[in-house]
Amino acid sequence: IVSEPSDTLTKVGFFFPKAPIKNFPNTVVHQGNRQYSLEAELPTQILFFFEPGQQIIFPYNLRDAEFAAGLQFDGIFRLGSVWNSGEPTIATIGGVQKRSIFAHPPPDGQTVLQFLLFLPKAHELMFSFSMGLQDESCSDGVSFKVLLNERQQFEHFTDISGWVDAHISLSEFVGETVLLELVTDSEENPNCDWAHWADLMITAEGAGLDAPNRMAGANQSVQETKFLPNYPNPFNPETWIPYQLARAADVSVNIYDVSGHLVRKISVGFKPMGYYLTRERAAYWDGRNATGEPVSSGVYFLHFIAGDFSATQRIVVLK
Repeated sequence: IVSEPSDTLTKVGFFFPKAPIKNFPNTVVHQGNRQYSLEAELPTQILFFFEPGQQIIFPYNLRDAEFAAGLQFDGIFRLGSVWNSGEPTIATIGGVQKRSIFAHPPPDGQTVLQFLLFLPKAHELMFSFSMGLQDESCSDGVSFKVLLNERQQFEHFTDISGWVDAHISLSEFVGETVLLELVTDSEENPNCDWAHWADLMITAEGAGLDAPNRMAGANQSVQETKFLPNYPNPFNPETWIPYQLARAADVSVNIYDVSGHLVRKISVGFKPMGYYLTRERAAYWDGRNATGEPVSSGVYFLHFIAGDFSATQRIVVLK
């Protein structure tokens, strides 16, 4: 039995594992006297959310979103962390540096990063991400898992250092509030399981929102110049390269193969301060080299230059 919140501005939802998130108190039984009841088969967990899901603005980087970091033992989740898991950081893996979230799992349990999100309506919704074990890790293996409303959507096991890129579709959840969980689980000894999540991007085609266009305004104040993860990634044959500028600058993107040879130079031109996030405003690569030929499958590197700012990202062409 739960009590209705006295503050009418408080938004409350509840969640049974492997079921849609429901609104309170519409789908529970009113017992009178401001008391409500829920029925469920035991044992079970019931999670209550006292805020609505975060509104998605495309492209949306979950590293900068609000999330809860916790530990899970025998299927029971609690807030907490080990070895600073859940902390945003910068990781160098396989020689490639990324802004990441550290996710070291505990002994005999899992580290779980929980994101409560409202997914707006769109024709196609995608969650792309990178995961990896830190360089010089002595790990005997970590499983990386992605769950939506406690249903597993993705799993990858690795015991070697290196970034791995992947993506899943969110299209069946458009227009819903979902609980997205990033889980890391040790194989045996967790002492060296220096696991990281990065490039946590949600992108969409045909989104029914005006928010991206508002956010992409060139005259909007920007505090920091950033080179954001391309989308989609992996891709075939084309990808969009979002960024934001804290001051006006000449912008260009150089694309290199794994041997360091220049494949293509994209001269974006002089751009004023602003957000360049949507497909209409972001830089674009059609997957072709300087002579107009399609590039082969493999790993490439985007080197972004805006005035005195530069950054590099790893991308994958997958045919």
